[in-house]
Amino acid sequence: MRGLGWIVAAAVAGLTVCVAGASSTTFANGIEGWGVFYDNDGFLGDFLETEDGHPDENLRWTMVNTFGCTFKNTTNLNVIGDYSRYSDGVRLAVDIRVDDISYFGRQLTRNLIVELVDRIGDPNEFIQPVTVYYNLGPIRVGEPNDPNTWFDLPQWQSFEVVIDDVTSTSLPPGWGGTGDEDPMTFMPILPAGRTFADVLQNVDEIHFTTYEPGYFYAFTNFQLAFDNPTVAAVEAPPCVGDLNDDNMVDLSDLAGLLAAFGSMTGDANFNPIADIDNDGVIGLGDLAGLLASFGLPC
Repeated sequence: MRGLGWIVAAAVAGLTVCVAGASSTTFANGIEGWGVFYDNDGFLGDFLETEDGHPDENLRWTMVNTFGCTFKNTTNLNVIGDYSRYSDGVRLAVDIRVDDISYFGRQLTRNLIVELVDRIGDPNEFIQPVTVYYNLGPIRVGEPNDPNTWFDLPQWQSFEVVIDDVTSTSLPPGWGGTGDEDPMTFMPILPAGRTFADVLQNVDEIHFTTYEPGYFYAFTNFQLAFDNPTVAAVEAPPCVGDLNDDNMVDLSDLAGLLAAFGSMTGDANFNPIADIDNDGVIGLGDLAGLLASFGLPC
């Protein structure tokens, strides 16, 4: 059995991710707009838990005889709105623990979908929303693809996807759209004239949901726990060789590296920024790294 916190990384881009301007809810300070529905009758609904989360506080949702679960945020402007503000990309992530997804006692597998919703027009009138969505992977009690673990204690799993280019007009690999229907397959598609980018410019809601567009479900019992829902800007990788942080690799940077050439960690003239290959010595590898970027803007 895999250990606690098995990470399912569903990244659109292969870059090393550094996060800036992240909005991540740990539930230590309340729900911050997140929930399935924040109401309960003592047994069913949303509950804030103070322990057994990932690592501590978490939101647990319990419901019987329902079709699915949508953990969402419709009010927190840190996680909705115009995603074009994430010029270097955006990371969407959540941790989830499955305590029960069952139908007449039989444990089921559901896919976890992240969905960005553009509710067009007057929110008080029902108009078919336009959404883009991504399948983060299967969830169930135990490991989704290993029936030998179905009766193990529930484990936290971490799911994420990175949107590398928020200005893309076409759907990135793995993404789908809704708002219209393909007349041949009857599966959901984006309406004519709508693009991935313009949906991202008007995100009214973010969902982590078991409702996969185009599918229907039977009545099911659920008990799920959620933690660390995150919408985070992706910071572009640092500019290799830009020692003086002027957004250009030029002679001044070369001079800075040469001034430290031959030094090592602990020496008075050692410059850690010039240690491009991170080996603790300013040497030929660092010089080669700088020259590879020489003359380029950042």
